[in-house]
Amino acid sequence: MRTIYLISVFIHLLSLTVWMGGMAFFAMIVIPITREKMFNVMNIDLIRRTGERFRTIAWVCLILLLITGILILGDRGYSWQDLWSGQLFQGTFGLILAHKLVLFGIVLGISGFHDFYLGPKAAKLLSESLGHPVTDKFRKLSSWAGRINMLLGLVIIFLGVLLVRGGF
Repeated sequence: MRTIYLISVFIHLLSLTVWMGGMAFFAMIVIPITREKMFNVMNIDLIRRTGERFRTIAWVCLILLLITGILILGDRGYSWQDLWSGQLFQGTFGLILAHKLVLFGIVLGISGFHDFYLGPKAAKLLSESLGHPVTDKFRKLSSWAGRINMLLGLVIIFLGVLLVRGGF
């Protein structure tokens, strides 16, 4: 069982790194570069195609985070019965875990809304009517959804550190 635990932790951390690193790369590198004048001709397509490619990778990472998180909790001695009975959320560890899981659920919701509605709608509007108020609204909403998810991801990481390092 120790091998499964170590592999789960490795995959958990790798998935987290790819997911958060991808969001950071997109926000700090791709978007600013596409705003440079020399990329005006292709910026909409570049953002759309990069977003579509990252969406697949991000969802694989999110699913892996969920699966490996369950395996890691199992190694800590928790079972499905502990979840359904509420025993899993007892004490400080359980409270921190509950907050982490709620935030992860919010991230999943925001990601789904962004990846399957806001982002594609913003990209479509950008290619059809650049500068229109509705286009700007969707572009800003899409951007804020990504920022909020990144911030929530950082909080989730902090809560994970508290759980693992006994910061409670």
